[in-house]
Amino acid sequence: MFNRVLAVCIALTSLAAIAQDAPVAPTTETLTPAAASAPERDVLREQLHLWHRGERISGFVPFVGSGVASALAGTFLVTSDSNAARGGGWVVLGFGVLEIAAGLVFALSSFSAETRRDLELTQDRPAFIEREKARLKRITTLYQPLLLGVEAAVAVGGGVTAGIGGLRRDEVMVGVGLGLAVQGLIFFLLDWAVSDRANAYALALGL
Repeated sequence: MFNRVLAVCIALTSLAAIAQDAPVAPTTETLTPAAASAPERDVLREQLHLWHRGERISGFVPFVGSGVASALAGTFLVTSDSNAARGGGWVVLGFGVLEIAAGLVFALSSFSAETRRDLELTQDRPAFIEREKARLKRITTLYQPLLLGVEAAVAVGGGVTAGIGGLRRDEVMVGVGLGLAVQGLIFFLLDWAVSDRANAYALALGL
């Protein structure tokens, strides 16, 4: 009865896991004072552009890609004859639209932010470094842990909801729970990749 829901859930989770492992501007060098001041190569500027390039790739590929897949899967499920599939389909479809919107905002805003920060780096390097350190510290110690915690809670809550629905033989509740569990896991995987990239840039800044 739930084969269609489970198949779609497994496919979406696998897609997110693959997207998380996609190369997004790897960082291998740590900024040192000597490197930062070397005229022949500005490592900090390189890391700044790598960070924003990764933001765009992450926004357009994993976020928008998984969002489109989720929206299509949700549309497929809501047209099913199964109550479980329809219940899960609306959740998957809603999260898919959210993923597409978040990915587009995430990626498009990076263009102007990159230009602005590059200019700030040129105009006042010490002030730029201090501002970026403060910003990355907020991202790595507050925003990303909070997001990951909420997404993990959604995934676990969805699993619990599906389990309760199964005990009650409530197909709609099972479908909604599975949809929440899978979409929470997808967002968790995508934001984990963002967290890794933020930590790499923070290391380049000397945090």
